[in-house]
Amino acid sequence: MRSNVKPALHQSRLENILEKHEREKERERATRPLEIIHTDVCGPLDTTWDGFRYFVTFLGDYTHFSVICLIKNKSDVYDAARNYIVECESKWNSRGYKLRRDMGGEYVANELTDWCRERGIKIDYALAATPQLNGRAERLNRTLT
Repeated sequence: MRSNVKPALHQSRLENILEKHEREKERERATRPLEIIHTDVCGPLDTTWDGFRYFVTFLGDYTHFSVICLIKNKSDVYDAARNYIVECESKWNSRGYKLRRDMGGEYVANELTDWCRERGIKIDYALAATPQLNGRAERLNRTLT
């Protein structure tokens, strides 16, 4: 009787692994600079001497170039993202294409969403409670803290 249980359990584990592999394959990778930019906010942390409590990270999917911007409030993410994207676009002489981020309130703000829409930048949301979908930015934050 035990032998009947193990294959069913083994089969379900195998199906889970295959499903996870299929989900990971669906996430595309960049083929040029600025095609996909991963971003995430980390904090609150201990306040620095000049009042910064958070940082936001930007990571290019193609180049793996990372930028960390210290911010005082989560509401400052819009300015940091706008400055980063404009600076990179002028440096690489290319347009930003996709911003991959989580569903944090600092990103869902209409100001940043509207700015991205005006510039033709697509927003790739990671689903709630699935940080692995924004894994590169999450790993960068873990490395930094």
